[in-house]
Amino acid sequence: MKPVKAFLPLSNWFLRLVLAFHFYHFYLNKLLGFNYTRPVFYIALISIFSGFLIFFSGFSKRPTLTLISAFILILSSIHQMWHSYKLGFFWDITTPALIIGICLHFIGTGNKK
Repeated sequence: MKPVKAFLPLSNWFLRLVLAFHFYHFYLNKLLGFNYTRPVFYIALISIFSGFLIFFSGFSKRPTLTLISAFILILSSIHQMWHSYKLGFFWDITTPALIIGICLHFIGTGNKK
């Protein structure tokens, strides 16, 4: 059975949309707390911004925004994994690991249509 190549653009856009909504949903409460003294606020702000940037960069012909956003999201996910590990939540590293995998996909493919 051969892969259906027609679904590749649809899956790329779906991954972009899911990343944007994931970071919006995951970090919105931390962002609305407006606790400027904690680094979590800035991590949430950068992650939400990068999540939406990876979606909107799909409309661009150049892959620069996609690559930068994906790299920032990888760093954010690594921070989340480290924080979960430090607190002893070993099972809580699967979601950041999936996010890293999706971001590596975008680093590898860029904005290929």
